[in-house]
Amino acid sequence: RDILQAEAIEWSMTRGARSGRVAWQYIQDLAGRQKKLLD
Repeated sequence: RDILQAEAIEWSMTRGARSGRVAWQYIQDLAGRQKKLLD
């Protein structure tokens, strides 16, 4: 959990935004890396 939280913070900081869109992009990236499908 702590690793995911740190990754999420880094993701938002490196993209220069903390919006819902950036959060969704992070979730999509995370799901892709774990080979999970999103509905």
